[in-house]
Amino acid sequence: KRIVSRSKSLSGDGDGDRKRRLNIEWACHTYIIIHNNIFVHRRDPTQKGKMKTILVGISIMLAAVSNAGTIPSITAVPATSDDIVIIPKYSQNNHNQMVLGARLAQKELSRSSSTRGGGGGAPNVVASYPSRENSHNDQISIVQDATERGVQAIMMANNAGKHVEKYTMEASRDGIPVVTYDSPLKGGQDAGESLFVSPVDFGLTGALMADMTLSILGPEGGDFVILSSTPNATNQNGWIVSMKDAIARDAKYSKLKLVGDEVYYPRVDNANGYEEITLKLVSLKKNATLPNLSLIMAPTTSGAAAAASALYKHGHCAIMQVSGLALPVEMLEASQAGCAPEFALFNNLDIGYLAYYVTHALISGQIEGNEGENIDAGRLGTIDIQSDPSRENALWIRSGDFIKYHTENVERASYIDCVMGFCDDDTADYLEDRFMQKYKKKAMAIIPKFTGMLSFLCSVFLVQHILRSKKQRKSPYSRIIVGLSTADMFSSFFGFFLSTWPMPSDTWLAYGATGNTRTCTMQGFFFQLGLCAATLYQASLVSYYFFTIVKGWGKTKIKKWEPVFHVVPCTIALGTAIAGLFLRLYNPLTRGSMCWIKEYPPYCDGSMSCERGEGALKYRWGFVYGFVLVTFAWLACAMIMIFHDVHTTEKRARKYRHGRHDSSSAHSQSREVAAQALLYSLAYSIPWIWGLILSFINTAAGVFGSAAIDDAITALNIVNVVIFPLQGFLNVFVYVRPRYIEARKRDPDSSVMQMAWRTMFPKAEADGGFTIDLSLANATRRASLVGRRSSTLFRTPPPKPNVQEHAHDGDSNMEIENKKAGVLEYLPEENEDDVLENDGA
Repeated sequence: KRIVSRSKSLSGDGDGDRKRRLNIEWACHTYIIIHNNIFVHRRDPTQKGKMKTILVGISIMLAAVSNAGTIPSITAVPATSDDIVIIPKYSQNNHNQMVLGARLAQKELSRSSSTRGGGGGAPNVVASYPSRENSHNDQISIVQDATERGVQAIMMANNAGKHVEKYTMEASRDGIPVVTYDSPLKGGQDAGESLFVSPVDFGLTGALMADMTLSILGPEGGDFVILSSTPNATNQNGWIVSMKDAIARDAKYSKLKLVGDEVYYPRVDNANGYEEITLKLVSLKKNATLPNLSLIMAPTTSGAAAAASALYKHGHCAIMQVSGLALPVEMLEASQAGCAPEFALFNNLDIGYLAYYVTHALISGQIEGNEGENIDAGRLGTIDIQSDPSRENALWIRSGDFIKYHTENVERASYIDCVMGFCDDDTADYLEDRFMQKYKKKAMAIIPKFTGMLSFLCSVFLVQHILRSKKQRKSPYSRIIVGLSTADMFSSFFGFFLSTWPMPSDTWLAYGATGNTRTCTMQGFFFQLGLCAATLYQASLVSYYFFTIVKGWGKTKIKKWEPVFHVVPCTIALGTAIAGLFLRLYNPLTRGSMCWIKEYPPYCDGSMSCERGEGALKYRWGFVYGFVLVTFAWLACAMIMIFHDVHTTEKRARKYRHGRHDSSSAHSQSREVAAQALLYSLAYSIPWIWGLILSFINTAAGVFGSAAIDDAITALNIVNVVIFPLQGFLNVFVYVRPRYIEARKRDPDSSVMQMAWRTMFPKAEADGGFTIDLSLANATRRASLVGRRSSTLFRTPPPKPNVQEHAHDGDSNMEIENKKAGVLEYLPEENEDDVLENDGA
């Protein structure tokens, strides 16, 4: 109650106080739930105090994790003198993306270990949204309010024309930098503007729109009109003038003709207003007022989307089309229906991202805002400040170039927008049906919880069974199995059993996601740790078999080199996992199964800046897949050499005996030891086949190039989440197989289930351990020792031979005595201790 009371007393209006208050209340609720479910039904006075302490700690940590690392939501709260206020034109997808870009830059700078420019960190970004219907006046009011509050800086996309310049000038006189983006102040520095962050080179916008018009209408040209949002939109007005100049200047556009009033505006700047003016233009074509009108060019994202939607909804795509500047996610269905065959836009996230870096550089003193200075803009690199060619006494900095969209890439871009939360419900449902139906989402999330837990429990069984046995703990082979199983425990539990739970709760196409960026990073770290270590431990296990069987290393030499078998996997796995943290590689996978090494947004490349995990594919190959291929190659080579060596040894053994007694037992068992090594290799290889196939085909070209290929990728992902987590289960199967075979020979009448139970849980075995490969290895050692005196493969002697049974009439007394001595005479002197120790003498 005291904590809740304290939380309610926090009356600050900022995001920080609100988040702290929610954290504290969430911690209290969590504690109460756990306390009631444990102590009401299970009272233990001796443990109550200790358990309460633990529960309080767990509750507070869960609360901290549950709200940490998430991208701040786009809300409007009053700014303080410590904040940077950002003023979009109004709330709409493209403007929201710019705000989000600014907040991502703020988070990035806050994470930086070195404070840029000697400042005190990165100020919070507070978004103040004007209403769409009254954006003009609202922007002026917000600028006035921000100036009175004495904020650190103002970032704004001008939608109030010249009317706001009086107030931006007042802010500048008060020492508040004013950075514009998307749409500048026409007066430039004379209106108080410090810098303008341009999405692209506006001088090229007119030529771009003219090019798209010509591309859609064809070389014979045709009639078109321009649809703009409002006469006060400075950027749109500039683009329209630029387009007219390009058409008048270049002869290739001579057949393009602006008709009617040339530029049309909606009665109201909203979807209904744009639909109304679009249908009016269609009627002008139908009633022969503008009989040859074929295209609406809209340099406004809201206008282009609404016009395309109106044509698509009313079935007019055959007689009229739309182009211009638009968000792909808002044009998807219309584009695929032929209403909008080609359009373009700049990267909205990058605009907001760069605008914040510019603003931060100004308030921290890194730059003064003069022409020729350059700015370190994070992932966008170093960018120069230049004189604005379209305005006098104005400076600008450009964030990038236009991206053209058409039927071949609009789906991919829409997918990325939906992943980031910038699509409406209809578009999200449409794409979900295209990429991952609901039952597939559930399968990807639920199946690995069962297979992952099965693998985890099997690995736990192996580890505890080995560690409980003193004899097994001394075996290098068993210790390698412990390392392999421990690695599998990490990957099975954190990766597959948790599956979607740690993923950010707003992750698209992920069923059951309840986490945030931090929990996603945690899952990716431990999954990478286990996955990489398991791969390298598999190579260590194969190396153990190779050096023991082929090179004839004894226990002494194996123990000498055993640290290498552990240090290499652990060091490399931990190093790659930590590197992934610093490189921000751990993000949700595209098919909604878990968090691992993946770029975000998915499939971002040169045309779309990655927020996190840039170059994830090359790191995935460097951190995991490369080791997998090397391990596969080593498995193949080692298996060939092991089988060749066993075959050669058996031939020598048979040649030595000359048929004087049956060697079929040794012959069979020597094959078993090689078969055991092969089965461990298959237990590793089978789960990995599907993942490797997916790594080659799960590309943007495959996913968005064909629905059939994408369906195959989805099916392979489901197969992968079924089979891949089963490596721990397969390891147990291979581990107990030799004992099961041996027990079956001793008791052939027991049922399979009875024998499996006795094999898995022996009651009266020495030390409770398995003999696993030891009996097989001994058999092969017996065969090989007879065949090779000085290059013995194995070090364990056979049971004392029955002298009377194997003595022949021609044997001398000396030969019989040699048989009594067993095969020790063939062993090098330094290996006799190993033989006696392994035999338990």
